[in-house]
Amino acid sequence: MASTDKCVVAVSSARNLQSTSVIRTLAKIPSFHLRVMVEDPNDKCIQALKASYPMIELCTASFDDQDSLVKFTRGAKIVFGVTPYKSIWLRDMSEQPDGEFTHGKNLVDAAVKNKVENYGADYDSLALSIRCSSADNINEGTHGKYSHVYMFDNKNRVEQYISSLASCLPAVFIYPGFFYDTIMKMVTDKRDAQGRMIFSSPLRPTNKLPLVDPRADIGPTVQYVLENFDEVCGEAIDVAGGYYTIHQVIEAFTKVTGIPATYSQIPLSDLKDEQKRDLIGYISEYGFFFRRIDFMTRNKDIPHLFASPEEFWQMSKFGKKSYY
Repeated sequence: MASTDKCVVAVSSARNLQSTSVIRTLAKIPSFHLRVMVEDPNDKCIQALKASYPMIELCTASFDDQDSLVKFTRGAKIVFGVTPYKSIWLRDMSEQPDGEFTHGKNLVDAAVKNKVENYGADYDSLALSIRCSSADNINEGTHGKYSHVYMFDNKNRVEQYISSLASCLPAVFIYPGFFYDTIMKMVTDKRDAQGRMIFSSPLRPTNKLPLVDPRADIGPTVQYVLENFDEVCGEAIDVAGGYYTIHQVIEAFTKVTGIPATYSQIPLSDLKDEQKRDLIGYISEYGFFFRRIDFMTRNKDIPHLFASPEEFWQMSKFGKKSYY
């Protein structure tokens, strides 16, 4: 571990969109030393990240290796934890539905172990805290109707575990909204009779979604949390720029790119994955964030302009601007 007098911020999952946003934002603050968790330091994306931000420290660690996580969190006063759900998504969830919870718990346990080992009974003298990317518990919130949204529920279980350790591990929980990138993945290679590009998914085009650009919006929100930690400690903070329909996002796409586009809703029954069906069912019936709107008031206190649909498309691969 690099020796530094600065406040060490340990950021997990370097390739995650939320983590890279946190890195880009906090790298601008001279008082922070960023330690970034990577699985393969020779990965091309990691090397590009290091080239862009040479001041960051790369730490090789795995969510499956407790010793490496202890090393990763050693000496850190702040941990930003986000579990690598994508790797879980590609596995058979019926065989390992708790995988993401296990990964999150391993990270939390490593952070707590460092506090106890370094400070003994007086571990509160180390102001170690954790900022955790979390989500609503869909199983509980829908009273068991949609019980297979593991990608949300396991994050929330990690949150509950952290909350049980609040006396030694103060925390704030970041709830990202519906990713703009998910809508971008709805783009198909098909065209309708008028030659318009077709976006397609099982969601109703009139569903109002709290949209967030993880690359642009998560980092500034985490900075706000750091600067106001005493006020927000223990809270869950919804992160989104506002509610938009898929129709509005597609209209913005055409306005920015000049490419005519339309939307085609596919039957929910076309989804073979039970988790994806439950996710769409929850959004359609209960609304993402369970239709909470308080975040729009909090956004006024955050010195950041959250991405609108037009701004997202301008920064995307279809636009002319760039995040980097």
